[in-house]
Amino acid sequence: VRATSFVIASSSARADISGDGTNNPDRMHDSWWRVAQNRGLMDIGNHGWDHVHPSVQGMQGRAHLVEAFHKIDTHDEARLQIDDAGDCICSKAGPASGQLFAYPYGQVSDYLADEYLPRQSKLLGAVTTEPAPVTGSSDVWRIPRYVSRDHFKSIADLQAVVEG
Repeated sequence: VRATSFVIASSSARADISGDGTNNPDRMHDSWWRVAQNRGLMDIGNHGWDHVHPSVQGMQGRAHLVEAFHKIDTHDEARLQIDDAGDCICSKAGPASGQLFAYPYGQVSDYLADEYLPRQSKLLGAVTTEPAPVTGSSDVWRIPRYVSRDHFKSIADLQAVVEG
């Protein structure tokens, strides 16, 4: 089992997000993706094209989607957020990257999970922020996960999650 770092594909979106004063710009570059993936330190996963983040310049024309990833319900938006993002990530991190998707804000789009993702062949699964253990019956397009700071804040909290 390796850790997965879910990344935003668009370099301009990452620049817009890091320039809003709330994020560390040093964490938003892509120069480390291929090294991390190739060394087996972690997988580089897909976190969408632009995270439908309010600081992203391209969101002005798509205001209904700002911080509302669950509203993605068209083929064109799905292609941008999933396929275009995946192609970009693979070009920068290598062909073995981008096999898992993390829904921005943990918001599952029913269109993506029920229609779009099951018909594609590049992604193996998608994770939510629903705090629950993964079981054999977990939906691969709605895999639960525990998120640091949301579901555990300390080593003791994490240990309690692991111990059930």
